Amino acid sequence: MAKPIKVLALVQVRHHRACSVIRTLWPLVALHGRADFECEWFDSEKVYSLLVSGREGEFAGRDIYVVSRLHGPTKGDNPYKYFTGKSVYETDDDLSDVHRDFGTGQWEEEFIHYCDAVTVSTKPLGEIIAKHGKPVYVVPNHVNSGFYSKVSLEAERMDDRLTIGLIGTGSHWSDWIEMIEPLKKIKENYPDVQLVCGGYRPPYLKDVVDFFYGPLPFEQYPALIRQVDIRLSPLDYSDGFNLSKSPIAALEAMACSRPVGVSGTLGGAVAVVADHIAYKGTVQHKTNGMLVKPGGWYDTLVELIENVKLRERLALAGHKWVRNERDISRSAPMWAHAYHDIAGR
Repeated sequence: MAKPIKVLALVQVRHHRACSVIRTLWPLVALHGRADFECEWFDSEKVYSLLVSGREGEFAGRDIYVVSRLHGPTKGDNPYKYFTGKSVYETDDDLSDVHRDFGTGQWEEEFIHYCDAVTVSTKPLGEIIAKHGKPVYVVPNHVNSGFYSKVSLEAERMDDRLTIGLIGTGSHWSDWIEMIEPLKKIKENYPDVQLVCGGYRPPYLKDVVDFFYGPLPFEQYPALIRQVDIRLSPLDYSDGFNLSKSPIAALEAMACSRPVGVSGTLGGAVAVVADHIAYKGTVQHKTNGMLVKPGGWYDTLVELIENVKLRERLALAGHKWVRNERDISRSAPMWAHAYHDIAGR
């Protein structure tokens, strides 16, 4: 029997915990259960400790090294020089600084220059990365549906009213602007419906939403989604950064369990998302969620508010779909194919 491929991932658990978990740690756990892989990871603090203490030898002996959103100025020095196998740069966002200035574009370019291959979450992002001339492997985001379900069910629901919410970080400042007028009209015409923001509330929505739930660490993040029945995910069509985004917001909404309807069958939050390339192929309109064209948010929300059967059907269908089609266990063959190809085995 062939020796297993040994994979070591270097991740930023403290600063990019969600990305590190979703894109690297969960896939490694899924692969580690296979006979053809042995997987482990070091966080960035351990990496730093090894380098400053002269223990670089502890990196040796692996076949593949995954650098997950861990980069910085190289000053012309190969950042992978202590690795004895193939190096893989992993990214889930467009960090090129072309559309949004993160201050990381030069670092990313240098890290890709020295690596052997790159893994990404979407085809459009892969096309951007391909310009660097390295092999690019697209592995779509999958979620640990058991984690989202468990944490969501354990969370206390703070308000039992029908709740519509925007949940995310400050990176969505321009994405959510389109919701100002639709939510104002919902608030005026449907006063019994609660409107909330979770994790981030832009100033322009302060007097529009009824409540703000502060940010939570990733381990508790599903508790935020548990507070909403309908999760809104609008996107700014003019922002080229969004062309490379993954549909992770919809997957998370669908995965967060809660009793639905009089039967109490477990479903998810209804994913109501922009009719944008980021969500097409994941959200099927009126099948497992709702796709909304620009200007269509108010009418879509009215339909979901008034049509209880539609809302409950989508909550159940989305939950079933994400567990059957996008659970992390289903991504293991994709990661395995990529790593076997990169390792040449």
